[in-house]
Order: sequence, then structure tokens, then C-alpha cells
Amino acid sequence: MIKKVKNHSAFLNTVNIVSIAIILSVIVEIGRLTLLDWRSIAIAVISFIVTFYFKKLILHLLF
Repeated sequence: MIKKVKNHSAFLNTVNIVSIAIILSVIVEIGRLTLLDWRSIAIAVISFIVTFYFKKLILHLLF
């Protein structure tokens, strides 16, 4: 019984790793296709900074 649980656990860990790898590859591909010029890159960087720098302010305004 314990061996079966360990096998299932290993299988699920493998599935998790593969799904994360697929998500990361899709993110890289979409980023590569989307960020073609300096304006797109500037918008992405500014959006990232605003999202994480003003996180508390945004949450306070929403809730």
C-alpha cells in the first residue's frame, strides 16, 4: 500500500514539473512574439513596476 502511494506521489510530482515547464515555455514564446519594439517593452516594464510597487495602494482602493 505504501509503495503505491509513493508511486502516485512521484507521478504527480512529475506531472507538476512538466506542467510548470509547459507554462514557462508558453510565457517565453508569448513574450518573444509580443515584445518586438521598444514601446511594447517599455509598457511591459512600467506595468510590472506599477503592479508590484503600488500593490498595497491598488489593493486598498479595490477593497
